[in-house]
Amino acid sequence: MRLSNFNDNQLQQYVLASNHKLQDVLQEISKVVIGQEHVLRDILICLLSRGHILLEGAPGLAKTL
Repeated sequence: MRLSNFNDNQLQQYVLASNHKLQDVLQEISKVVIGQEHVLRDILICLLSRGHILLEGAPGLAKTL
């Protein structure tokens, strides 16, 4: 899908729909991983941008999920 083919209204609709889907994904993951909202958001951003992420932290913080 090429975003350059969208007009302004279509692009706005696409962004809103994508945002709702991403919020749903974060909400579902948050049911398993408690209290790490900022980490979950950063991981999702990294995955969507096809990047890499190194998770550091104390044992028991669900880094291997």
